[in-house]
Amino acid sequence: MLVLSRKVNEKIVIPSINTSIEVVEVKAGRVRLGIDAPRNVNIVRGELPAKESQPSRTPAPSTSEAAANEHALRNKLNLVTLGLELAHQQLRNGSIAEAEHTMRQLLQRMNPQAPREPKTKIASAAQPTVLLVEDDAEERDVLANVVRSAGFDVVTAVDGVDALNTMQRAPAPQVILLDMMMPRCDGLSTVRIIRRNPVFDSVKIVAMSGYSPAHFGVAERAAGVDAWYQKPVDGQYLIAQLKRLTGASAEIVAV
Repeated sequence: MLVLSRKVNEKIVIPSINTSIEVVEVKAGRVRLGIDAPRNVNIVRGELPAKESQPSRTPAPSTSEAAANEHALRNKLNLVTLGLELAHQQLRNGSIAEAEHTMRQLLQRMNPQAPREPKTKIASAAQPTVLLVEDDAEERDVLANVVRSAGFDVVTAVDGVDALNTMQRAPAPQVILLDMMMPRCDGLSTVRIIRRNPVFDSVKIVAMSGYSPAHFGVAERAAGVDAWYQKPVDGQYLIAQLKRLTGASAEIVAV
């Protein structure tokens, strides 16, 4: 036990837990102490029963909860990255009004209390079709605009089931941008179903995830995937790869 002598208004500081203890008053055999400590430092009186003095602890998040939180954080970071990339493309094309609109939408997504703006239509050139499969609505909307801004035609789906249904009733896309973690039918299951159908042999599949292929227990291209991009996705690099995969010479198209 460390024993220290302190006068009134003198402090004892414990730097490792960012806590200080000050002698406020000494009177009639009692010492009044003032304790300044972070909220996560539990302070109790030693004379309390053990049960009462036991610090209350917030249960640590489970492995699944931690993974879900990490996934959500990566998606949010990807949303911001793609939104900034879209605004950059629009500014580079001289579309200042569109870039301002994109930035306002991005700020609104970061602050849901802000008033929403109506969506604007973006014209697209006659270019290869990209099927974008993403369950996060905001991320899907921003990424679709990034790809459209490069002149590609974009069709969207909310998950694997929606993507498979879309491919049954519409002409096959040239490329599928596929999120790997989705409800109902995840990315790997969607890839397996598509690759079993020879009609879609020429369709390129680009996987997108906050995790590496090793997280899913597969090699990068061993699961029928042509490319794998870890979120946050670099928009410029992605567009360059889409052009390479499709042989397109897509250009940014202004409204």
